Amino acid sequence: MMLHLLRNWIDNQSARLALLSPVRGGIFDFFLGALVPLAMPPIGAWPVLFFIFPALLLRLQRIRRWQNVALTAWLFGFGQFFIGLYWIGFAFLVEPDLFLWALPFAVTLLPAGLAVFPMLAALVWFRLFSDQPRFAVRALGLVLCLVLVSWLRSNILTGLPWNLYGMSALSWLPLAQSARLWGVHGLSLLMLSVAMLPLFIRHERKLAALLFLGFLLAVWDGYTRLNSYEPATTDSVMVRIVQPSIPQKEKWIPENRLGIIRTHLELTGQPADVPIDVVVWPETALPALLYRDVWLREQITDILPDGAYLITGGLRREPLAKASDTKSGGAGDAPSDAGVSENKKPWRSFNSVFVISPEGNIEDFYDKHHLVPFGEYLPQQKFLEFLGLQQLTRLRGGFTAGDGPRSLALGRLGKSFSPLICYEVIFPGRVVAEARPDVLITVTNDGWFGKSAGPWQHLEMARMRTIEEGLPIIRSANTGISAVFDALGRQQALMPLMQRGVLDVPLPPAVHETIYARYGDLIFSLMLFAVVGFTFKLRRPEI
Repeated sequence: MMLHLLRNWIDNQSARLALLSPVRGGIFDFFLGALVPLAMPPIGAWPVLFFIFPALLLRLQRIRRWQNVALTAWLFGFGQFFIGLYWIGFAFLVEPDLFLWALPFAVTLLPAGLAVFPMLAALVWFRLFSDQPRFAVRALGLVLCLVLVSWLRSNILTGLPWNLYGMSALSWLPLAQSARLWGVHGLSLLMLSVAMLPLFIRHERKLAALLFLGFLLAVWDGYTRLNSYEPATTDSVMVRIVQPSIPQKEKWIPENRLGIIRTHLELTGQPADVPIDVVVWPETALPALLYRDVWLREQITDILPDGAYLITGGLRREPLAKASDTKSGGAGDAPSDAGVSENKKPWRSFNSVFVISPEGNIEDFYDKHHLVPFGEYLPQQKFLEFLGLQQLTRLRGGFTAGDGPRSLALGRLGKSFSPLICYEVIFPGRVVAEARPDVLITVTNDGWFGKSAGPWQHLEMARMRTIEEGLPIIRSANTGISAVFDALGRQQALMPLMQRGVLDVPLPPAVHETIYARYGDLIFSLMLFAVVGFTFKLRRPEI
């Protein structure tokens, strides 16, 4: 009886969607896409997927012209990215006298450009699958196309794997555990396939049963993993995460420099119940060139807990001649521009992470290699600067990219970590070098985005990396959200947005190297080939 009612309801809704006028249909497409971010953190209403993607398929399969297919999918994508990335506009309010004019363009043109990806998916689907008589072929074909262009969005040009469909699985941690096998892209394939269940129940009952069984197995596996693994932390390194909560508008005002330094020092020097081994400050923590300022490093070592290392984000710069000769990575070869005259400028500037020893020496450093377009550099930098444009950081010439991922050591502690600066943590499969570290440490400054969904989305992507790699993550954010997640993505500590303070947490241990950490997107690729093979087998006419 219930199944009969469900089938009738689906048929009625399909007829209604087909009768929408062009204007109402366009509005519906936009709001359908705008529901997608609701399925992802921080809201995490992932069951809404059971409505979104069946409705999209029902809309598309009634269209007979490729132009209308393209428009429908573009409006869907525009709604998805307009709502999912609305918080980017907050960055243009930090210095409104300089950048307010660009806000309307940023919050509309970026979503409009990203909407081309689902439009491309729909056009490929229209060409290959729309005229197939078997419903399963049309549905799985759309899933394949959407997931493939989602992967493409993550990798071409500079890549922007923000709010991938698989992120919706993090709303239910047992389900997200399968990312250790096939990563977030594999989760995207799983989530969109399962999202088609209402239509499969109507048209393809055997396939619906198979998908539902696979979904239950993934959830059962996740519960088993979470309940059976309890890592010991008795001899763990103790980490202090500092969240200074300095408003972005105030950070680079010269008069605030000493106050900001004092804030970091006071938080770092707070009494602790247990000895602290590592202190972590956020991205570009101080408005100073820490690697050159001996006096400042002396102040830091005076206040650091006895024997503790400091890991901090900071600016680094070198003259062009020196920057081309200095290779990042050697312990003790922190840059020095002593004796360099002004006529040897311009400088190369780097967004870096420094490891400062208990004695105040810079033992190692890392330069951010995946920079944010229009935030840290401008495409065609010299030409656009000639036209009078600036990136949000207002650094003449922009930042220079580092050499790539690498691990940094923590001397006597016998630990190593993979440093990730802000944006770098969002890229699946690209957060560690060949040498596997003990922990991921990400430093960021999400103060640009205020009290919006952006910092929460950023946090959850860091969390996804822990499950994929089997490594814990330490996150220090200027205005929040600072947090610690263990190697299974379980929250160990968290400090909310706009709160000032410290988190003292034992470093969670890593687990055995995951399949995804070892093979990357190989399992995801095999899943794709399996679905492609199954789909094309279904395309054959029955005898």
